[in-house]
Amino acid sequence: MPPKQSQFESTEYNNLIRARASGIYYGQWRVAGRQTRTSLKTRSLKMARRKLASLYPKVLKKGASATGDGNAKFATVAEDWRQSTLPTTKAHARKSYIGSIKHLKEFFPGVLSRITKRQCEKWFAVRSVRKASTANGDLRVLQRIFDYAVAHDIVMDNPAAHIKKKPDDSKEVEIPTEDEFQKLIAELRNQQGEASEATEFLAASGCRDAELLGDTEVETKPMYWGAFEWNFGKLGRLKIRGKGRKKDGKIRYIPIFPPLRKLVDRMIARLGHQPKPTERIFNIEHIAKQIDRACIKAGIRHTHPHAMRHLFCSRAIASGVDFLTIAAWLGHTDKKGKPDATEIMRTYGHLRADNTETAALLMIDMAEEPPLPANVVRMVQPLGAIQEAQQESKAK
Repeated sequence: MPPKQSQFESTEYNNLIRARASGIYYGQWRVAGRQTRTSLKTRSLKMARRKLASLYPKVLKKGASATGDGNAKFATVAEDWRQSTLPTTKAHARKSYIGSIKHLKEFFPGVLSRITKRQCEKWFAVRSVRKASTANGDLRVLQRIFDYAVAHDIVMDNPAAHIKKKPDDSKEVEIPTEDEFQKLIAELRNQQGEASEATEFLAASGCRDAELLGDTEVETKPMYWGAFEWNFGKLGRLKIRGKGRKKDGKIRYIPIFPPLRKLVDRMIARLGHQPKPTERIFNIEHIAKQIDRACIKAGIRHTHPHAMRHLFCSRAIASGVDFLTIAAWLGHTDKKGKPDATEIMRTYGHLRADNTETAALLMIDMAEEPPLPANVVRMVQPLGAIQEAQQESKAK
């Protein structure tokens, strides 16, 4: 049995619906938790919108808005929603929400309840010029803000709910070549300062730049010399705290790899003394601009601090390190906190695929069995001998 069709159909305007049978427009609100519908007594959309606007003050006096302000600005409701997400949102998501809301406030400066479906569609058409991950992230925030407004009886429906995400357009990760990396470091050294050593540190450790240099926006502290545990095992290890506050920033450990050890020894020699555990390893907070300038002057492809993490991963794969170990070094974990190689395989799987023939040569030929001792008699012929005997019999 087909589902029963509603007597009313929605329009592109909030709180305005139309009767299917008569074509008459109605205003629809939620008053004191109950849905209320008022006939506007017109089949003209233009007239219906005028009457709807005149009804707003009367409806608000009855308590149509649970917040007491049906004329709340988009920026106000967006900030209320963001504040409501703080207890359950990780640091990197909080930073992302701030950026999305900053952009959305510029496009929607007015009253939230007057934003229409057409306006939302127009906004997304403009925003879709950006890459899919950015546009879809902003869309998700917009939809959640309107869901929050619906839940608090500020609007009746979500005018952005029908908008579909932009198809994924992510490109293969661009990793600097070893030649480009060396040219980058050479140019950074010409600029003087700590940017060159910080960039080398990222490439030798796989750290995120926020984990090394700190980032107040995601509440991550910089790395201190006390993070080095020189006497642990044969190589020693480095303690890394992930992005976010204590509950978000998970701690992981990586070995002090030989290239990293050489770099650190060179840094300590430059300092001229053994640094204290409470001293910052680097006194700079950002290196992106320095890298931008160095790329231009060196005449190489544009790159960024996070690409050094990709470079570290590509080096590990080329060295034959398994994906699960790399995931543990990079801090990629599942919900249970165990290393998760899914993202490594998705992002860098093409690097391992390029080495298929090389890896194949390392495999043992299972058809070749090792020779038996002289005092042992083989009871069953090896597979190769059986196949040769069958071929000889067919030839005869």
